[in-house]
Amino acid sequence: MVIKHCFILLIIFSIFFIYQSSFLYAQNTGITEKEIRDIAREESMIFLNDIPVGQEVLYGFENRDQFKLVTIGKPLQIVSLSAESFPDDYNSADLKLIPKEEWFVPLIVQNTIKAIITVTKHQGRYQAVDFGAKDFAHELNSFPDVKGETNNIISILRVYRLQSDFLIISSEIKPNQNVIIPMVSAQIALLNDVSCKSRLTETETLYLLKDKLELLSNEDINK
Repeated sequence: MVIKHCFILLIIFSIFFIYQSSFLYAQNTGITEKEIRDIAREESMIFLNDIPVGQEVLYGFENRDQFKLVTIGKPLQIVSLSAESFPDDYNSADLKLIPKEEWFVPLIVQNTIKAIITVTKHQGRYQAVDFGAKDFAHELNSFPDVKGETNNIISILRVYRLQSDFLIISSEIKPNQNVIIPMVSAQIALLNDVSCKSRLTETETLYLLKDKLELLSNEDINK
């Protein structure tokens, strides 16, 4: 079964190769990385000071003294799929990665990501709208590709219908090509199709997601 699945992936990769340029996504949304950092920096202390005394560990911090040591990491733009439900006549080549006006900004203490602030465009302006994600921050620290300021990570692919996330990382071996790594949520959603050691191309990722989402679409139709 594994050999058959790998063979199918190779065939799909060959078929989709000519479309690979269509999977590229722009990250320019009219706001700079510095501006996103500044918003996170200005509003981080508001969120941190709202943490009830004695509950710091629930938000990823050992104590309140660590609040003074917080630095702002590289904002990670959220990317989504152009579709998560597919009609019968849906063209596979139309599936793309689309950047959203939303960023996860790591709060770092001594080279360890402690929590995440979410910055998004809300009611016409960019602002921090959420804080926490201790488990997500902890998982980011577990990836060898993630350095202090997540220099290698470009974006996070979030598949809402599968409640799963993937890291999109720039390849150090093949310039101008991205590597996509499934996080734990994606490994659970895709079961045996991926593992924590998976390093996927955009084409392979889109194929796997399309296959899984098509099953869900068919289930919806047959209900």
